[in-house]
Amino acid sequence: MELLKRKYAFLWVILTIFTGSTSMLALAGMLDLFEEDAWYTNNKYWIIGLCFFIFPAAIMVGVFIVEMMCKVAAKLEVPGKELYLSPFVWLLLLIVPVLGWIFFITIFLYLEIWIIVAIAKGKAEK
Repeated sequence: MELLKRKYAFLWVILTIFTGSTSMLALAGMLDLFEEDAWYTNNKYWIIGLCFFIFPAAIMVGVFIVEMMCKVAAKLEVPGKELYLSPFVWLLLLIVPVLGWIFFITIFLYLEIWIIVAIAKGKAEK
């Protein structure tokens, strides 16, 4: 894809800033990381999440974005794969008050920044 080339890294910076990380979903689509039999392709889960008010659906969207961001980071060979690909780390960071939440935000920003750096280095062109 043309948008995955090194010269468009600045565009990905702008998209990430203005879309609030949902541009990672477009990046995951371009890298062909969506699975046909994954939980997010089943409409029942999304309907149930919406039926129980907006809060569960918002959590599902957040989990979906984090999962896709981790898959994109693994595909682009971002360092620290052992840490951010483990679901237990993410759950632990959410459960532990204050310090865990700070580290959650830190890992989230780390992935966002390093994905852009990987695109700037040309790893998405391969």
